[in-house]
Amino acid sequence: MIGYFGKLPGNADFISYRATSEDLQAFDECLQVGIRRLMEEERWEMHFDGIPRCSFLFRASPQHWLVGEMASSRDASGRRYPLMTFQRLPYQVQGDAFQAPWTLCEVNARCAGEIMQDAIYGHGQPTRFADALQALRPLNDGDLNLHQRLHARLLQELRLCDISEAMSKGYPEFIANAVLQRMTGLRQLCERAPMPPVVLPLPAEQALMRPVADIWTHWLTLIAPAPMSLLLLVHDFMRPRLLAFSQGNTSRVHRLLAGLAPRQERFDVLEPFDRFEPSLVQTALPDPGQSIGSCMARYAGYDDRT
Repeated sequence: MIGYFGKLPGNADFISYRATSEDLQAFDECLQVGIRRLMEEERWEMHFDGIPRCSFLFRASPQHWLVGEMASSRDASGRRYPLMTFQRLPYQVQGDAFQAPWTLCEVNARCAGEIMQDAIYGHGQPTRFADALQALRPLNDGDLNLHQRLHARLLQELRLCDISEAMSKGYPEFIANAVLQRMTGLRQLCERAPMPPVVLPLPAEQALMRPVADIWTHWLTLIAPAPMSLLLLVHDFMRPRLLAFSQGNTSRVHRLLAGLAPRQERFDVLEPFDRFEPSLVQTALPDPGQSIGSCMARYAGYDDRT
């Protein structure tokens, strides 16, 4: 079932439905820590209010993802906290199979996002907000299996040059070979240390934004030394992006969302290396016409025969 938790401008305190699970309590704690870190900044309320709406994946247990939408909000007294909708999904990893959670949740995410924006900016009542959410169809095992197959097909059909072309409008600085070298550098870093918070660009084109988010998430799943704890798809108009956090790094989440995190607190694949990395000069670069599955096989250890 779809639940909700957070604050609405017309209410004096938190509103909630199906919000008693340990998963949500862990996510709430993660957000509270992030907000406290943000409060150390001057005019932190302005920065909080300016954070775009996000889709999220939060993994509090080995068995489940908490998936949903999140937007900056406040209560009637002006106390800041996000408003979020959520659903629990099983976390399944079988070899190189991948669930493609971002495209899986696309329809519900779009509808929930519109409902949330109406509630926050239209001063909607909690009952109307709740009724609108309950009209959405919860995801089931059939959805999971379908999108897993679609993702595997996408890896074989989508080419590196297709992603480069899709990125060109919002990210003219996107250069495929440079990004591949950065991803190789990230893989080498993950072999000797925990994964830092990672920032990855996404196409602004709606048809490709979530599929590319699934590709990046799959890629990170293959190279990260431990399962990721939190992923955020940031709906930032022409420059959407994916943020990925490992366990222990989520305290920086709101600083990164607000654009206040210094360079040493993140790994952005569009930024140059801090120092020259001789090993990456030897990296063989692929034909831009290669499929993404072939690129992942070379750079992330994906078995593209599956």
